[in-house]
Amino acid sequence: RLVERNLCERARSMKHHLIAELRETEQFFNNSTNCLDEADSSFRPTEDSLSVAGQVAHVARTVDWFVDAIQSPHGFDMNFEAHWE
Repeated sequence: RLVERNLCERARSMKHHLIAELRETEQFFNNSTNCLDEADSSFRPTEDSLSVAGQVAHVARTVDWFVDAIQSPHGFDMNFEAHWE
């Protein structure tokens, strides 16, 4: 029982740590994009780069992919080309 309790405590600690990291990442993303408006959405630093709107969409798809993976018994789907469509 002691081993089970320690494992549960470690899992809870890890969960809280990961949630805190996700919240920090969200805050950084929001701080980085708060200065942007609709007029900036088509900006691309280079021809081969995503536009601002494309980068925001990419982040949203990545978050969805991550949430789906942690809720799936199959884990992370690493077929990134399929997710890009």
